[in-house]
Amino acid sequence: MGQFSWHELATTDATKAFDFYSALFGWNKNGEMDMGEGGIYQMYGRGETMYGGMYNASPEMPAGWCCYIMVDSVPEALERVKESGGKVLNGPMEVSGGSVVSQCVDPHGALFALHHVPNSSAIL
Repeated sequence: MGQFSWHELATTDATKAFDFYSALFGWNKNGEMDMGEGGIYQMYGRGETMYGGMYNASPEMPAGWCCYIMVDSVPEALERVKESGGKVLNGPMEVSGGSVVSQCVDPHGALFALHHVPNSSAIL
């Protein structure tokens, strides 16, 4: 808890981005998910360990990295985000595998996300 749990890249060309980061860090493909009109969500990592995913951002979505932080409760953490001057962009929502996530921005505009896995213990 309180650690980064997922690293997600929204980009203009996920295939080229994976090739770049794979050459740079030795990442491999760990699976993919068809998002329909959104294209392929390419999961990556090292060996069997998954680090995150990459996908082609829609034209209205900014490209860039979003780091997910594991929390005890996304709704409770969202209250702390708002109390601290941050903003909730979306969520909370359930994603594949039963996790709950929500994307936010801090008071300075930096993107981050909250992540909770049901039945996990937390310290936050």
